[in-house]
Amino acid sequence: CAMQVQTFRKVHGYGYASTMCIGNLRSGTESLSHYLRNKDKESLYKAFHFWGIIIIFAIGAGSGGVLSNIWGIKTILVSPILLTFVIIMMIKEYR
Repeated sequence: CAMQVQTFRKVHGYGYASTMCIGNLRSGTESLSHYLRNKDKESLYKAFHFWGIIIIFAIGAGSGGVLSNIWGIKTILVSPILLTFVIIMMIKEYR
């Protein structure tokens, strides 16, 4: 958990918590509130980033639960496949 928190700290320059949703929920809601009060487009953009992270997490958790019921222990094999795609994307970005 500590390695993940240290390694994945920012998305497009915005700090986020990769191991829990409550901080992202707070940051996304704060940014949305700031946008609604001040009509600052940067705040809306930031809110979309945080809410996107939360939605992607929810989709992953939900699909993991469904696949676990269908495939059982074999569901764990999905993780290395997805991580391979992520590694490829990270290598391309850092070149």
